[in-house]
Amino acid sequence: MTISRTAAVVLLAASVLLPAVYGNEKELDDWILGPIRYIVQPAERKAFRKLTGDGERVLFIERFWIRRDPTPDTMVNEYRQLFWERVREANEIIQDSPKPGWITDRGKIYILYGAPTEIKDYVDLAPESSPTSGRGVIRWIYEGSPANRKDLDPIVVVPFVRDYSGEYHLSYDPKLSSVYFNEYSIRTGERQRWDRYFERIGGSSVDSTLSVMLDLGRMQDVPQQEQILISRVLDRESFESHPLEVQVNRMRRPESQTVLTSITVRLPEAVTDQPPALMARLAPDGDTARVLILGEDSFRIREDSDGGLVAQARIGLEPGRWDLVLVAADPSTLSTGIHKDTVVIRKPETRPALSDVVIASRLEPVEVPALVSHEEPFVYGPFRAVPLAGRSLYPGDSLNLVYEIYHAEPPYTITYQLQGEEEDGRWTNLGRPATKNDAGQPVQAWELLLGAHWPAGTYRVVLNVRDASGQDLSETVGFTLEAPAVEPEP
Repeated sequence: MTISRTAAVVLLAASVLLPAVYGNEKELDDWILGPIRYIVQPAERKAFRKLTGDGERVLFIERFWIRRDPTPDTMVNEYRQLFWERVREANEIIQDSPKPGWITDRGKIYILYGAPTEIKDYVDLAPESSPTSGRGVIRWIYEGSPANRKDLDPIVVVPFVRDYSGEYHLSYDPKLSSVYFNEYSIRTGERQRWDRYFERIGGSSVDSTLSVMLDLGRMQDVPQQEQILISRVLDRESFESHPLEVQVNRMRRPESQTVLTSITVRLPEAVTDQPPALMARLAPDGDTARVLILGEDSFRIREDSDGGLVAQARIGLEPGRWDLVLVAADPSTLSTGIHKDTVVIRKPETRPALSDVVIASRLEPVEVPALVSHEEPFVYGPFRAVPLAGRSLYPGDSLNLVYEIYHAEPPYTITYQLQGEEEDGRWTNLGRPATKNDAGQPVQAWELLLGAHWPAGTYRVVLNVRDASGQDLSETVGFTLEAPAVEPEP
């Protein structure tokens, strides 16, 4: 593996300053067991476990923080600094536990969301909902959506109840987490007056236990750092950013109203052997409260036939318009690729139809039947394919199409007519159409070897599927043929 000059300097500095940078861990391989456990992603945890040497671990840790740096063009990684400050503060503030403050339930919430707006301490309160608890309730109140989480209420109350050992644990009691909390009603066992009021007018003042568990469960989730980074990148979008070549394809999920959406991006040529960090955000009609995030672990990378790298992620989307933002952040160059688009998802119907046609540079059958899938990136039923994602084709390349047929009556008669664009904009048929009779396979693929002496220009394939009832389904897909840099020898 080749390490850039910057990475080598970072590696040396990290080795010298190891105790100061990484906290109190005795060994580097225990780094993953410390406070980092609260923010590490599953894929990162798995990758770290595979490392064998301290040099690899140090470089991994540095890249871990670089990916989370909201301002990579400055000398300070603000997120890293903030994280360790919160760890230190949690240890200083939480002194009533035999364990270090960071490892307690309160420490976890503090590290993820910082100091609460207000703390209410009820030393001798004993809630009946916690049979194993002793006396003592602490309520942390966060105002203004903690960590800018749009999926949380503007005011969130996080209650902790002390058990018989004296340790405070996160509580899921809806009365303790209610903004209408009434200490007197808890002590006397009476219903809160807000409960009685809302009972009269309909509804409830207190969330259900399940609702509270979901809210507090989200509070224990790692704040979506990808969302924070994407927002920062968009805020700082400048000459340092560059466009990305992206291809979006939609296929239906069996027995589901969601549509399986493939997002394929061609990666810029890397300075080092490490590809950029990829993140994508999808928001329905600009509604950031229901934003979906695709993190680094969602993307799979494959090599194209020209030696370049292509990444793909898949996600199920409900019908509607989705605003897509895709970011490729390269820490080695401090350059950021950005792609913005609108993805329209139509409600699946029962009438005959075709999926989006994937135009690919590579196509091969799936080796093992058990690997046939629609969920795995680059797999389209029984085929593996690498979409072009903006790349041009060259004479001598292979043109490949992959698509799916829905609700048509087999058998099918399928034709592929190649056309070329004239200088006046007219389209001319090139040769006869290729015809195929098929018994009714839902996933179809077609391959055409482009001639080594074909002229550069704009081409398209007109695809038509006729089913047994005479129904015709048509799609047109275009591609560009570039002149080779060096003319092939005759």
